[in-house]
Amino acid sequence: MKIRVALCLLVLAACSTEPDQNVTGNWGGQFMVTAGPTGIWLGTLTQTGTAVSGTVNCAATESYTVGGTNLHNTLKVTLLGGLGDTAFFSGTASNDQGVLASGTFFDNDGAACFSGSGTWQGRIQ
Repeated sequence: MKIRVALCLLVLAACSTEPDQNVTGNWGGQFMVTAGPTGIWLGTLTQTGTAVSGTVNCAATESYTVGGTNLHNTLKVTLLGGLGDTAFFSGTASNDQGVLASGTFFDNDGAACFSGSGTWQGRIQ
């Protein structure tokens, strides 16, 4: 009996989850540093399987190379900046009138565009 209940709950959970989103496309969005300004970012991402790669331009001041994963709509990407800094982004992807994503980031380099920590959001344009 316990096995049947567990299987029913597992099937119910699987049916209620959103399908995996593919984040391939041209993106635009905003970021807000916790102790600082809000800025705009633009990017081009490609997803092959669960691997995500591409480029992001932060506030028209710094370019980043993107590498990471999107596994079951959970994004984990690393941005390597042209000025030598590294930013770490995590979040979720969903489909609400188009693919969108949001989450948090941190970058320990005090001179970088994504300096510090904060939140981000974006949408395929």
